[in-house]
Amino acid sequence: MDTTISVRDVLNTSGDWNLNFLMDNLPVDIVNQILALPTPSDFDGPDIVGWGGTNTLQFTVQSAYNLQQATSLAVGGDWKTLWNWKGPHRIQTFIWLAAHGRILTNYHRSKWGVGISPTCPWCAREDETVIHVLRDCMHTTQVWLRLVPSNDITNFFTFDFKE
Repeated sequence: MDTTISVRDVLNTSGDWNLNFLMDNLPVDIVNQILALPTPSDFDGPDIVGWGGTNTLQFTVQSAYNLQQATSLAVGGDWKTLWNWKGPHRIQTFIWLAAHGRILTNYHRSKWGVGISPTCPWCAREDETVIHVLRDCMHTTQVWLRLVPSNDITNFFTFDFKE
């Protein structure tokens, strides 16, 4: 694939996303994410490549290091309490793995190239990601609707994974 292509080069003549080009060059889950975005307009400014780790959009090793450090510390929590809990070690481990996004899902397996579909085997509607397995699958949603207090339901289903 041409790495110098700009976003506007992926639009058709009517200004919509060029679905044929996207489907030919990208995985379906990425195409779906792109299709959810509005197409760029002339009011959006120039279509340029830039590094999001700095205000100048220029890459530096220091900005990459700072960005990596910020994301590696993103999983907060009282881990000492978890590891001191007197329950089964497998539950402690599962909570830690879930919080760090390390549960082995079909989505992760499919990235290894072993020929496994990333789709959830329970609902067959979405990719089986950690957040899908734990909260967003229609089957697990039914469990959470019974467990989470009704005044917290909206926040529970709208917060991102880390929250």
